[in-house]
Amino acid sequence: TSSDAWDGFTWRLAAEYAATDDVLYYASLSTGYKSGKQNLFGTNGYPVEQETVTSYEVGIKSRLSDNRVTLNAAVFYYDYSDYQTYEFLPNPPGVVTASGYSFVWGNIPEVSYWGAEVEMLARPVENLTIRMAYGFVESEIEGYFDDAPIDFTGNTIVNINDSDFSASIRYDFSLGDKGV
Repeated sequence: TSSDAWDGFTWRLAAEYAATDDVLYYASLSTGYKSGKQNLFGTNGYPVEQETVTSYEVGIKSRLSDNRVTLNAAVFYYDYSDYQTYEFLPNPPGVVTASGYSFVWGNIPEVSYWGAEVEMLARPVENLTIRMAYGFVESEIEGYFDDAPIDFTGNTIVNINDSDFSASIRYDFSLGDKGV
C-alpha cells in the first residue's frame, strides 16, 4: 500500500587524451542511483531511500611492444549518499521483537570507496597469452544511522574484498582433425 516512488537523473562527463597511437589517458566524473524499496513487515512498509553515487576516475590504457602487451591502470573514488545495506536497526513501525531491533534494509547516510586497478595482457609468442590483474579497494562509513545501537562511523563496509588478484596463462594449439 506504499505510495513511495523513486526516480533519478544521472549524467557523465568524460575526457580523454591520446598521447600517442598506443597510449590513452582518460578521466571521468559521473553520477548514478539505485531505486529505493520497501521492507515489508506485517501491514507496515518501512521505506529504504534511493541510493546515489558520484564517481571520479582517472586512468591510462596502453598497447606496448608492437601491440603484444596491453597495460591498463585506473584510480577511482566513489562518494555514496543513502547507501543501501542490510543492517540491525530499531524495529520498524508495527514490528515487535524481544530486543527491539530487527535485520532490515536501511540507508547508511555517507559511504566512500577509493581504490586502484591494474591489468596486463601479454602475448610474448604466438599462441601464448599471459593475463594478470590486481585491484585494491578501501571503504569507509563516513556517517552512520542516527538510530543505530552502535555507531560504525569510520569502519569499512562488510563483505567488500580489500584486494584481489587474478592471473592466467593460456597456450592455444590445434588438435587437427582430432578436435572435431
